[in-house]
Amino acid sequence: MVTNEDIEVHIVSSSDDRDLVEYDNPKAITSGDKTSKEKFIEAITGLVYHIKVIVKPSFKLYGADGINIGFMIDGGVVRLRDYYTRDVVEERQRTGLPFINSSASFQEGSIRRRATYSFGSLNIDEDLEIEKELLDQQASQLGCIAVGVWRVTAEKLRVPVERKNTSRYTPLTSTDTSKEMVKKKHISHAMVPGETTTAAPTKGPSFKTHEYCDYKKHNCHRLKFLFRYRSRMHLQLLGIIPQSPVSTSVEPGIRETTTQDQTTSMIDTAQESTQPIKAEAQEKTQLGQGFHSEQAETERIQLLEKENRELYEQVQRLNANISGLTTFKDQMTQNMTGSQTATAPSPPIAPKTEPEATSTPSASSPRSVSIKRERVSTASNRSSKRSKVIDLTGD
Repeated sequence: MVTNEDIEVHIVSSSDDRDLVEYDNPKAITSGDKTSKEKFIEAITGLVYHIKVIVKPSFKLYGADGINIGFMIDGGVVRLRDYYTRDVVEERQRTGLPFINSSASFQEGSIRRRATYSFGSLNIDEDLEIEKELLDQQASQLGCIAVGVWRVTAEKLRVPVERKNTSRYTPLTSTDTSKEMVKKKHISHAMVPGETTTAAPTKGPSFKTHEYCDYKKHNCHRLKFLFRYRSRMHLQLLGIIPQSPVSTSVEPGIRETTTQDQTTSMIDTAQESTQPIKAEAQEKTQLGQGFHSEQAETERIQLLEKENRELYEQVQRLNANISGLTTFKDQMTQNMTGSQTATAPSPPIAPKTEPEATSTPSASSPRSVSIKRERVSTASNRSSKRSKVIDLTGD
């Protein structure tokens, strides 16, 4: 949602009626311009969208007869203008109902058609060279949805004037674009017609009785709302959104709870996500067989080849992420193995036990020899005394 002077403009997905996510541009060319507001949005190939304008109750007409809402995409007028009278504007302010624009008008030969808005691929000519001045001019217009809202006054004409057959928007994918537009200017997509219907032919000449002019009083001016759409990859290259690679670093406190099974699961998930991309590329390649016209088939194949290149780049990035996860898994396994080896308890060591000393000395012990000698000496002394006693008795 972009708001300016109580006017809200939304770019909404037609499939689920949700607003596309908007991003600020720090280098917006409208910076400092109070009449213009600018945002970036992500373009997804094939996404159908519509434009929703809400006029808040606080918006003031300042005496104007009504408002005009104009739409331009990629520099081409997709709807010249939608005029709403004062009564209609005031009723929408009371009810809160938005003004919704969901179709573009364009010319195919002599037939005027209407089509829903959708994002598509550019027709890139590898050999086309564009001068820098023209390249800059086209880059400022391509990849941009512009919505204008301004107050008008209805001036009655003296004589009704026949309406002129204004030229209609020609889809940019019908013209070739230089590859420099993608490389240097980061233009990734273009608006292509979605579901197409034939507009009702005009019955006879149409006349207008009023001229709707810009309301100049109260310093009123036109309000511009710019939405620059790019692919997610180009938004990252421009610094609009941060890069989002698969990170192998883990927050402190999480590494302890990260297991090898969780790492394997992450790798398997990344590998599975590549399968739908490959299947989609094969399916789109086979769609070219359903065309009966040789020219239509050639154009379809060219478109599929470009889309396949984009899918291939996505697969390459996913494969790089898978490689990073595999390296991380190996490191985790090594760290876990080393940790288990370092912390394993060592087997207990039996204490050395000294043999208990016996109370009986051995035969070869010096102490036992000394004891025997002492016993022999004592016995000899006793025998000597006995002999002396016998001798004394005999005398």
